[in-house]
Amino acid sequence: MTYRTQEYIFSAIILLFGCGLMLHTFDESYAGMAQDISDGPMLFPRILLTVWILCAAGMLVQARKSCAEKRIFMWGRVLAGLAALCLFSLLLPSLGFIATGTIFFISLACILGFSRPLLLVITSVVYAVFIDMTFEHVLMIVLPSFSLSGV
Repeated sequence: MTYRTQEYIFSAIILLFGCGLMLHTFDESYAGMAQDISDGPMLFPRILLTVWILCAAGMLVQARKSCAEKRIFMWGRVLAGLAALCLFSLLLPSLGFIATGTIFFISLACILGFSRPLLLVITSVVYAVFIDMTFEHVLMIVLPSFSLSGV
């Protein structure tokens, strides 16, 4: 199987998964949740899923442009990235966003082959703090913080 074919398959799976999640956000069971939010509880997930879908579509376009040479698609990296994402979602309630985000960004960078440890740690911490502050001060959404009980 050529690299291009594997890129098409991976991009299509990601695109279909994102579209399925987007359709799920329009489920009527979410309509009655969080009445105090003017835009509804699914606004932010829809924004993220829109970015997800656009990225997946961009990956499909890029796959079309790529050469058809025989290269190895890094499925191991894809699976390691998914494992890091699962670990992120499991640790988020108890460790909070800044700690979990830092761990996730460092893990993902290592999986992708980044090899400058000091820059990696500094960038990961700054990025996690920046995202946390953006959510809290711009979007007015408080992300989870450290809790021993996980609540």
